[in-house]
Amino acid sequence: MDTRKLFVAFLITLSLVITTVGSALAAALAPEQFRVPVDQIQTLSVCGFPVLRHDEGTLIFQDSFDENGNVLWENAIFSNWRITFINPANNKSVASIRAYDERFVSYEDGSFRTMSAGLVAQLVVPGQGLVAANVGVIKVVFDSSGNLVSVLIAGEHDGAIAQFVCPYLA
Repeated sequence: MDTRKLFVAFLITLSLVITTVGSALAAALAPEQFRVPVDQIQTLSVCGFPVLRHDEGTLIFQDSFDENGNVLWENAIFSNWRITFINPANNKSVASIRAYDERFVSYEDGSFRTMSAGLVAQLVVPGQGLVAANVGVIKVVFDSSGNLVSVLIAGEHDGAIAQFVCPYLA
């Protein structure tokens, strides 16, 4: 076999090895994702009478790791989420929807940030309209020691939605 053919064969083999290793590395570093269906009921005592809170939807987790297995970022996505508040004494109920992303990002220097973005809660009461909402972005940055560096809050943030359901459920 002449040198030219040997060189071409070497290049073809090298290119196959690089492609295989590159594909394996990309697959190893690809984000992992799993879904958790949620259908949960809990009793709250925010109104002076028992209130049932029924959460249903899908929680989607996405995790990305570096080559050493350290978390680079994690997303928790609330998908098709509905929260129904019920007064079991009179069967009155009101619902809130949720569609947002909570994200954690870790940096090489040990600092990190957390962020919530989207529609955390929106309470629309029949006959009254929009009563309260938590929608927008909250971003918090911490240094490598866990000390607060900055906070960004944008949007409408009325607080815990459960407190707004009491007059309607009474």
